[in-house]
Amino acid sequence: MKRVAILDKKQIDILDELPYPIMVRYAAIMLLLDKEGVTDAVWERWGVVEKGKEILLIPEGKKREATKFEKLFIKTFKSIEIQVSRV
Repeated sequence: MKRVAILDKKQIDILDELPYPIMVRYAAIMLLLDKEGVTDAVWERWGVVEKGKEILLIPEGKKREATKFEKLFIKTFKSIEIQVSRV
């Protein structure tokens, strides 16, 4: 069965509130999902099964923080959730 992303107006309206670089990234992802559907590569990267529902969790950005040992690690914050259905 093929996976299809369910994009609604609310998710598209969120784009206006985001900073420009992030907005462009999400717009490209949504366009890809609309044209190609949820491919295996997309599902492998962002797909999650949560409480029996399939969703895509696409991170908005990453924040770099230094520890006391001066090593850098990357902490992901805030993501957009897109519902997925099987057709």
